[in-house]
Parts: sequence; structure tokens; C-alpha cells
Amino acid sequence: MSGGAAFLAIMLWPRAKDGAWMSLIAGIILSYAGVVCDILFSFNIIADDFLAVGGTSVLHLIFAVLPGIFFIITFIIQLSKSK
Repeated sequence: MSGGAAFLAIMLWPRAKDGAWMSLIAGIILSYAGVVCDILFSFNIIADDFLAVGGTSVLHLIFAVLPGIFFIITFIIQLSKSK
């Protein structure tokens, strides 16, 4: 599911000239990258302590937080346009 969404987001990228669309596409692509990273961690292709700070993997943190931030930016831009 997320692979299809990432593929469509990449296909839409050149046509997106709006900031809201760009942040939505970035959120989708980062969400897919998070799924791929989780798969690599589960198969031990990437060690769990790779880029660990304070016992927490930085990659897990980035892929858990950044897509949501981009989606929030999308909604803020769309709400500011509707006024």
C-alpha cells in the first residue's frame, strides 16, 4: 500500500507547484522510507543500534516524526488558504 502511494507521489512530484502538495508528497515518501527502514531493521540488515543516541535509533525517530510534521504542514497551508 505505501509502495503504491510512494510511486504515485513520485509521479506527481513534477506537477506539484504548491507548497501543500510538496509537503504531502514529502510526507508520503518519508513514510514509505520508514517502512523500508523497519523491514531492514527486522531482517537485521541494519543493526538496531545504528546511529543510536541515548538508546534510541535516530532513524526510527526520524521516520516516526517527520512524515507527521510534513502532514501537519500540509494541513496548515491548506487551512491558511481557505480563509
